[in-house]
Amino acid sequence: MHVDDRFLLCRPHGGLNDILSQVHKTLIHALQYKRQLIIDTHANGFHDDFCQYFETARSFPSIQLRLSSEDLNRLNQQSCFPSSLRARVDNYTLKYVESLSNYEVATSGERPQIGSTDRTEQLVIHDQCGGGRGCQALPYLKFTAQVSDEITTKILSLPQGYEAIHVRYSDVPFNYSPFLQVLREALKGRSVVVCTDSFEVLKACKEQLKDSAVYSLGNPPKTSQKIHDNPGVTNQTTNTNALVDLLTLALAKKIYFPSGQGVYPSGFSILAADLSNRNDLKRQLLGRKNWRSIQTRLHGDALSSCAAGVSVSP
Repeated sequence: MHVDDRFLLCRPHGGLNDILSQVHKTLIHALQYKRQLIIDTHANGFHDDFCQYFETARSFPSIQLRLSSEDLNRLNQQSCFPSSLRARVDNYTLKYVESLSNYEVATSGERPQIGSTDRTEQLVIHDQCGGGRGCQALPYLKFTAQVSDEITTKILSLPQGYEAIHVRYSDVPFNYSPFLQVLREALKGRSVVVCTDSFEVLKACKEQLKDSAVYSLGNPPKTSQKIHDNPGVTNQTTNTNALVDLLTLALAKKIYFPSGQGVYPSGFSILAADLSNRNDLKRQLLGRKNWRSIQTRLHGDALSSCAAGVSVSP
């Protein structure tokens, strides 16, 4: 890194789909305007370094997956947008504004975000939330070897032809009983994996889907708090479990998630459904060896594809 280089610092908020959506948005901006992209999820999102989970899929010298202390010192020497954050990249507070559905700098009211065109400042800070099609970031990424091996080991323990349910609940509680009632008959006698951020939901699934063989790999913690982007709760275990759940859903024969009647589909559900149709991305994320092991174990055919996601309205 040189002091005169031009940088884009991405600090995404939210769960996995939101993180990936903001990464994709800033990555495209950085490539278009020839900026060095630095992804910093240490204080928000993962509350851990992005490089603990992902690597770049190919050689992208203009993308860094963590913000080092040395880099931080250099960024503090640069001209900056928002201007109020110059020389204090590591020392500012954001305020969530309901009318914007996003963040602004608490002391100045400036929005730390990229625009439709580039700026003249050496450093642009994008410190925002918001979802979208997080799957669009995945062509640029792959899992670290450790994360890929952990995901693979867990998924290889599942029965062939399993189906999967995703219920997001810890930060958006709703009445999930009608959804489970619909699935009780539909999944009778089948193997089903429950992917959820809620121990309460997992327990309810095991009780209400008693005519199905119910599995879970994610092991949500016993807490009433949301588990994503929550200091003190979000950690390496919850982050890795989210990635395990993502691939569990994307590799399932069929995905079920609540939708309709006031229940907005989770971005994580959409991410999993999008990934379920992309064997090329699943192979890239996991690596060829682990991908082949999973496909052979679950489908008996290394080239078979998975069904698309299916939403169920309670």
